[in-house]
Amino acid sequence: IRAPQNNETGPISAEQIFAVLHSLRNETSINFELVCISGEIMFFVRVPFQYKYFVESQIYAQYPDCEIEDVTDEYRKKYEEYFEHTPAAYLNLNFTDIFPIKRYPQFEDRLKRIYIDPLAAITASMLKSGNSRIDIQIKPISDKWRTLYIKCLRIYAENSLMNFDSFAKIFINAFCTRRGINRILFFPLYFVFWLIGIHAHLRSRKSDPIEEKTSRVHERENKADAAIDKISKPMFEVKICFFCDSKQVSQIAPAFYQFNLPYLNNFEILTRKHFLRRDISFILNTEELATIWHLPYNNQNGISSSISRKIEPPSMLPSPPHAATLGITDFRDYKKEFGILPSDRRRHVYILGKTGMGKSTLLMNMIFNDITAGRGVALIDPHGDLADKICDLIPSYRINDVILFNPSDKEFPIGLNLFEDNERNSITASGIISIFKKLYSESWGPRLEYILRNVVLTLLQIPNSTMLWITRILTDDQFRHSIVNQISDPLIKNFWINEFETLSMSRRLEAISPILNKVGQFLSNPLIRNILGQPTTKIDFRFIMDNKKIFI
Repeated sequence: IRAPQNNETGPISAEQIFAVLHSLRNETSINFELVCISGEIMFFVRVPFQYKYFVESQIYAQYPDCEIEDVTDEYRKKYEEYFEHTPAAYLNLNFTDIFPIKRYPQFEDRLKRIYIDPLAAITASMLKSGNSRIDIQIKPISDKWRTLYIKCLRIYAENSLMNFDSFAKIFINAFCTRRGINRILFFPLYFVFWLIGIHAHLRSRKSDPIEEKTSRVHERENKADAAIDKISKPMFEVKICFFCDSKQVSQIAPAFYQFNLPYLNNFEILTRKHFLRRDISFILNTEELATIWHLPYNNQNGISSSISRKIEPPSMLPSPPHAATLGITDFRDYKKEFGILPSDRRRHVYILGKTGMGKSTLLMNMIFNDITAGRGVALIDPHGDLADKICDLIPSYRINDVILFNPSDKEFPIGLNLFEDNERNSITASGIISIFKKLYSESWGPRLEYILRNVVLTLLQIPNSTMLWITRILTDDQFRHSIVNQISDPLIKNFWINEFETLSMSRRLEAISPILNKVGQFLSNPLIRNILGQPTTKIDFRFIMDNKKIFI
């Protein structure tokens, strides 16, 4: 279980989880674990497979922002290698189970309205000690034990046994023991106390102080009140084991002493030599369990937490085959392919992310989905890595639909003449001007743009003109005169005759030098020159689009 970041849900949520788990069968054991491996605290739950989804749903209900992952067999083997199979020590209650330990409401500073998370001390000691594991095994107990505890409390409260601690301890241990052999050994004593209980019940039948005590204030509770508070909640048989070496036990176990209440109950450490002589299980209610095990409150160092919050996908999420696949939802156990509809893609898709975050992979998945679905695709890849990957993914039945435009091919360059389209002169001219403006924005000016625009508009009216003619029309007078004689647009013709030709040689050189510098630098690259310098375009983009070809 990965805890949510900035978790503001306290142990009360864990208490609700344990309360629901009490409804499981008595023989069902569930293990809640705190594990420290390589400086990271992780939370695990071991549960029988038939109750997996039930327990998972209860955790999600109380911690909706947490993440739950199934532990794989490979990870389980690696995980078990860190720890011994035999516990190094157990926790046990020093006094009888009927009295509680310190609970989470008692960790609140009501004046300052501050809650001190008791889990922080445990996780800090585990981080300091190294690789370690704390296993909390719980098993629901039946209501018959609550009935027995109530009888015990009635005798305890009404016969002033609370004033004699030693005698009270013997009485409660005899009356409330859960081990069958002990109940047989203590039967005579149990019978005596049972008669005392009947007498006490008949004497106080009109007024039952046990049933009247329904409120609790932890700071001022006496023993009877505390015991009533404990048995009023669902209870579990609990075992708390330490899987680490003895030195680590001495570092981690003292963190549990914060739950000690000297006048009620406290924890003690049982090492291996005590295992056969002592009952290592004890009783805790849901509130006590939630105090010990819950997802950490607010951020704590070293806690394995979720990276980001995950929200539930909408019910009408677009999915294949009508949508181009983007990925698979990652919300709890809800795994479904989703994508983007063609109508949404026509509104443009803009992908942002740092290096290595998966931008190219996302594009590759979308392109591959389009190719396998028989749709047309055009990919312009300045780096070439994505283009190479796409070429490897093209299925055999679409090989004949591929047009590969490799600008680095020196032997057979593909012609691409930007001046070939004479029907939309102004749009083409604006596109060419914008290319140079983006390339040389730092040294761009209105006079440069004005002359270059007229040059481009002029060449767009001349058949078989190319970008190589830009510098030639500005520097070759004879060539320029032959071109101007072919122009039909009066405004452009007026520019050459009445504006450009009237300039003195020095002013003309001053005006055209920035253009020659920029265009000449652009065309000096032989790869670009061989492509843009051909009079005929070898690629029909209209045909590629209409016939659903693959252009790379």
